Order: sequence, then C-alpha cells, then structure tokens
Amino acid sequence: MDNPAMATPAKTAPGKRPDFLLRAGYVVVLLVLMCSGFVSNSNIQNLIHARRDQSGTNQMLDHLSMLEMNISDCTNAAYIYFTTGNVTDLTRAQSSLKEVKDEEQRLEDFFSNSPLQAQLYSEIKQPVEDRIHLMDEALQHSQQNSFYSGLTVLQSDEFTQNRENIRQQIAKLKSLEENSLAQDQATNERSANWVELATGLITVLGLCFMVGVTVRLLRDLRMHRESEQKLREARDQLEIRVQERTAELQHAKERAERADGAKSNFLAVMSHEIRTPMNSIIGFADLLADTAMTSEQHEYARAISSNSDQLLSLINDILDFSKIESGRVDVEPLPMDLRGCVEEVIETILPRSGQRSIEMLCDIAPNAPAAVLADSGLLRQVLTNLVGNAMKFTEKGEIVVAVRLAEPLAVDAKRALLEFSVTDTGIGIPTDKVDRLFKPFSQVDSTTTRRYGGTGLGLAISKRLVEAMGGQLAVRSVEGQGSTFYFSLPVELVEDIAPTSWRLPEHLVSGRKLLLVDEKPVRSRILQDFAKQFGLAVEAEVSSEKAIERLEAGEKYDLVLFDSTVLSKDQRRMQAITSQSPLPPAFLVCDHDCNTNKPENAWLAGAVRKPIRLSQFYDTTLEVLKERNQEQKTGTSLVSSPFPVANFHPLRILLVEDNYGNRQITQLLLRKLGYHPVSVEHGAGCLELVSLQIFDLILLDVQMPGIDGLETARRLRIWEREHGRDSHQNGAAYVCALTANAIKGDREVCIEAGMDDYLAKPVHSTDFRALVERAWARKAPPYGTQQSNDSAQAG
Repeated sequence: MDNPAMATPAKTAPGKRPDFLLRAGYVVVLLVLMCSGFVSNSNIQNLIHARRDQSGTNQMLDHLSMLEMNISDCTNAAYIYFTTGNVTDLTRAQSSLKEVKDEEQRLEDFFSNSPLQAQLYSEIKQPVEDRIHLMDEALQHSQQNSFYSGLTVLQSDEFTQNRENIRQQIAKLKSLEENSLAQDQATNERSANWVELATGLITVLGLCFMVGVTVRLLRDLRMHRESEQKLREARDQLEIRVQERTAELQHAKERAERADGAKSNFLAVMSHEIRTPMNSIIGFADLLADTAMTSEQHEYARAISSNSDQLLSLINDILDFSKIESGRVDVEPLPMDLRGCVEEVIETILPRSGQRSIEMLCDIAPNAPAAVLADSGLLRQVLTNLVGNAMKFTEKGEIVVAVRLAEPLAVDAKRALLEFSVTDTGIGIPTDKVDRLFKPFSQVDSTTTRRYGGTGLGLAISKRLVEAMGGQLAVRSVEGQGSTFYFSLPVELVEDIAPTSWRLPEHLVSGRKLLLVDEKPVRSRILQDFAKQFGLAVEAEVSSEKAIERLEAGEKYDLVLFDSTVLSKDQRRMQAITSQSPLPPAFLVCDHDCNTNKPENAWLAGAVRKPIRLSQFYDTTLEVLKERNQEQKTGTSLVSSPFPVANFHPLRILLVEDNYGNRQITQLLLRKLGYHPVSVEHGAGCLELVSLQIFDLILLDVQMPGIDGLETARRLRIWEREHGRDSHQNGAAYVCALTANAIKGDREVCIEAGMDDYLAKPVHSTDFRALVERAWARKAPPYGTQQSNDSAQAG
C-alpha cells in the first residue's frame, strides 16, 4: 500500500499559475505607480515653492534697482538745482527723495516676511537712511536760498562715502540674490527632469496595465463564450430529455386514464348488474317480513334483509373508496334543507337497528340556518357512514345527530360555520387505538371485524369527504361509555329562501299548555324546543308518576305527550283520567310504530312516530289541536287516528320501469304508504301519459330500451315549458331517477337532464317515505300559507 506521506503533490491546475502572475503583476504595477506618483508630487511641490521664491527674488531686485535709481535721480536733480538754481530741478529732487522714502518703506515691508532677508536688508537700511538725512539737510538750504551751503553738503566727503557705501551694499544684495536665483533654477531643472521621468514611467506602466487588463478581458470573454456554448449544449440536451420524459409521462398518463376508465366502466357495470337483482331481493324481503309467517320464517326473512344490507354497504364502500382514491370527488354546493338532510339520514339508517333498543335523535339547534349552500350528497354520505358506524357498535341506548353553530352568527352574515356531531352510547374506543380509526381497511382490532363486521372503509371515506368539503373529522371517546365523531363545515347562507315558520295558527295555540313526560334529558329538550316553536307553553316531568299525580290533582293541560315506555305501567291510570271530565287532555304517545286504530289504544289522540321529525310532530300536533278546538266547541271528545303518508302528502305518482320485478316491488312499497301509482314500461309511454294527465311525482328508470330515462326527462321538461308548467306549483312533475347506477357523476348527469332527485337501487320503504316528503315540500305551499288557509277554514 502506498505511503500517503510520499504521495506526489498535486500539480497546479492549468491557468491558475498565469492568473497568479497576472495578479502579482497588477500589484507591482500599482505599487510602482503609487511610488512614482508620490515622488512626482514631491517634485511638483518643490517646483511650486521654487517658483514662489524666484518670484520674490525678482521683486526684491526690482525694488533695489528702483531704490538705487531714485537715489541717483534725487542726487543729480539737487546738484543741478544748486548749480543752476532752476526750480524745476528742485521739484524733481524733492519728488525723487519722496520716492526714495517710499521705496525704502516698501523694501522694509518686503523683507519683513523673511528673517534672513530682513538681516540682509538691515545692512543697507542705515546707509539709505543717512542718505535721506543728508538730502533733507541739503534741500533745507534751498529754502534759505543758500546754494553754496547745499552744494557743499552734496560735495562733502561724507556724502560721497555714503553714496559709495549704498552702491556697494546694493551690488552685494543683488549678487547674493542672483546666486540664490541660479541655485533655484538648477534645482527646478532637476525636479522637472524627475517629473518627466516619473510621468514617462507612469505612462509606460499604465499602458502595460491596460494591456494586461485587455488581455484578461479578452480571455474572460473567450471563456465566457465557451461557457455559454456549453450551457446551450447542456440546455438543448436537457430539453430533449425533458421532452422525452414528458412524452413518456403523457403516455403513462394516457395508459393510467384508460385503465382508470376501464376500472370505472367495470365498476359501473358490476354495480348495475348487482344492484338490479338486489333491489328485488331487499324489496321482497321487506314485504315478506310484513306477512303472516312463523317465527322461523321471520328469522329467515330478517337474515335475507340483513345480509342484503351488508352486501349493499360493502358495494357502496368499495365504489366510494375507488372514487376517492382516483381523486374524482367533486364538491358541488347547492341550496339544501339542513334539517331535511339530517332527518332523512336517520330515517334511512333506523331500519338497520333491528331488535336493538336504540333511540335515534335529531338535535338541530333552533338558531341553526334552515337553508344553506352545501353539497347535500356528500354531507348525507358522511352522516350516513357515521350514524351507521355508531349503530354497529351500540347495543342499546341512544344515538344523537346534532347540528350547532360553531360561531355566533352576525346579523348580516353570509357564511356560517356549522358543527356536526354523532354521539353514541356504544362500546367506545381505547385512547391508544384512536389513530387507527381513519386508516383504510383498518379497525380497532381484529376481533372487531369478526364480531361486528365491516371493511374498515367507512370512517376513512368520511374523513376524506369532510376534508374535500373544507372540514376536519375528529373523535372523542371514552372506552365503555361511547364516542362522539364531530366535524365543522363552512357553508354559505341561502338569502333568497326565507326560514320556515313552525308556529301553529294563533287560534289553535293561544293559551294551550303541553305536559311533556320523558325520562331521557336529550329527547325531552328536543321535544320542548319543538313545542316552543309551535307556540305552546311547555312543562316537563321526568317521572310519569309525578306527571299523573299532577293530572289527577286537577291541573289543566291541553296536551300530554309521553314516551311509549309509560304505557306498560301507567296506561290504566291515564285512561282513567280521560273519563274524569267532559274535556280531558289529549294524550299523544311517542313510539316507533303505535297503531292508534287498535281498540286498546282508542283513548289516544295521536302518535308521534320515532325517530321524531319536526314536520311530522307539527302535522300531528296540528291535527290534534284542530280536533281539540272542535271538541271545545261541541263539548265532546273526538279521538282521531293517525293518517297514512298519502293522506298527509297526496301525490299522483307515475312509475316508469322496464324491469318487471323492480316495477312490482316499487308498486308494493308505494302502496304501503297509501299510494296507487300508475306504471308504464318505457319512456314513450311516460311522455304520452304526461300529455293526458298531471302527475306530481315521476319515478323514472334511467336504463331502458328505446328512449332511456335521461332523454325522457329532457323531452318531458321541454313539453312542460311549452305548456306553461314552468314550476312545481304550476304543474311541473317532481322527477326522481330510480336507477342501479351509483358511480360518481351519475347523479349529476340525471340532474343536468332535468330531474329533481336521485335514488340508487336497491330502495327501502323509508327511502320512498323521504322522497314523497321532499316532493310534497316542492309541490305544497309553505307552512305560512297553509296556516292561513287552516285559519280561514276554522273561522
């Protein structure tokens, strides 16, 4: 193995050493330029000072020459004056003397700036002052016209010696200054030579620097162009690879879409083929259960119905999960009746309870909006899954579906946040296993699947549907006590739909009192809220014993509503109360299926069927109060019996179904509700009958030979618009698709074709009950109008 210490040093990469030398050259050139600049600056400063000194020397020489000339002029003029007596010469002499004095003062001021020059000037200053003194003395004799005395002063030895002394001192000063000037000139020449040399050096180095920079720029430009060329080549290669990859992905996407389409078509076909016979199986099982059979036969019928429901639930879960996994969940907010949606879910799920003692309650807050903009189909599916899950794990007790406002609603609010919850009294969920609830094909443990069944898809589907609508599904649970699944949904308020008024006509509720007897707190609160909306005064009792004591004591009540559990132990005492006075209170029982037509129940005024629905409670209370009002007028008691659904919601129904078995079972289920539908086998027969008579509700199969259900609905709507039936109140039929198709998009296709509703086979009797109530709500006038008519009739 090679010794790392002996490894050959890595060679310098090509191009790095020239770069280093070039940078070093730049640094050396910059340093030389700095030094040359410093020297040049120093020499230039010397030249400037030398110029200044030379200028001062020249000025001093000029002043000395002027001084010498003025002294000479003054002496010559005075001498001529004293010789000739010419006054002009005297004036010239006096003027020159004045100039000598001024020049002497200027020289003194000039030499005062430099101590050395001041010292040199001091040597000539005294002779000049002596000369001035002698000239003043000579010129004073001119005032006395003593020419001889003045001339004597000028010709004296002192005057002559003074003149020579001044001339010598001036010559000495001039010689010194001229020598100094010569030295300065020599220094200036040397400085100028240095400046010229430095300038040349700077020029040469600057040229070298510019050449180096130019070479570097050219090289960088060449390298930049090479890099750009490489980048273009790499980009072209990358684009080619992206195009190839995109083409591959597009092919893969097309293959996936074809596979998804094939899967969807397969699921649609299988769903249709399975649901068609199941519709007959479930329908005939329901009808069979209502016939006279032995207990063993009833058990067989119940097993058929139960297993058919499980198979249907399994098919629905697989279809729903397939749609969600493929990302085809579309949220379509439409105006919906909030209470109607929740109550329909409970009505649909209730038959699954079998023989278990489970109370199902719909608890919608009175301040909750009546109509909202939301996807009713998805919301109904989520609630159905949650309620079905609660029922599966609850043996007895109650299941409460509640709707509350999660946030207070402003006066001018356009949106609301609704909180939905489903609470049960079932087995509960261990805290450490809650996280497994919302995973596909997962349950709390394996024993749950074996004991309660199910695929583990319901909660996973519900969670994803809630998230698609903008909410989040969560759970609170206590093991052994029950669970609460809850979620909040943002919805828009429907402004153009006025909230329904549930207040009964004033002449029926004025002064009326209701005694409510119920030991279940939640159910008692719900019924109290309903009664208060009707306009009744309500008093509640938990114990039936105390309620009967109040009645036996003579307390006056118009209505007494009690739960069916009271009948078994206090029926005789209540019947006794009805015979104590001419006008006893009207007793109403709250039960799943109480037949008041039986002789033993003749004392009952009416029944409120469970699960309790606000509209059904309203209708029952309205009928009882009408009879109560008549009793007070006549003084006699008229006990009425509950009416079939067809009496409350009279509708003319047309059934369009090509399959004989499905047509037969649908007719039987509708007859149980009190209806006698007209039936045809194809779309052409439907269009022909509609042209001859008016139908309120049309049940229309989608897949039929000849004219299918979709085309039939389109032609029907066109015919109705042409004949003035532009609304349900004006004679337009309420059309419901009755089909075995249950794939995503089938409902939307039916609605676009002009239908109003959609039912997927197999269909239970409760589905038809909810359907006719929805159809009646569209056809019938609102409650306010109905109340006004009732008031008019009563008056």
